[in-house]
Amino acid sequence: MAGMYGVYHGADGLIYIGNTIQSLTTTLNKGVEKLGLIQTNNSFFDTLAINVSDSNIVKKIAEEKGINFYYQSPTKITISLSNQTESAKKMMRLAYCYVSIIT
Repeated sequence: MAGMYGVYHGADGLIYIGNTIQSLTTTLNKGVEKLGLIQTNNSFFDTLAINVSDSNIVKKIAEEKGINFYYQSPTKITISLSNQTESAKKMMRLAYCYVSIIT
């Protein structure tokens, strides 16, 4: 499957997809930091682990916005982005979700 993904997209397509995902994740990480939340990965490509005070509160807010996180523990959520992420729409929903969490 992965081989055919590479054949379908080609080298330039894979580079473009990788750069897009990394850019989206970096933008999300900067937003998380500006909101005062702590992202715990030392390095990342497409996934951020974020400390929160109560993941149950986050879950309620996120589900209302149609966002799926991985609830790693009662105080940590994880989010992964992909080339299927509708960048502008999803990032705005994520920002709204984070603002709701901290206010």
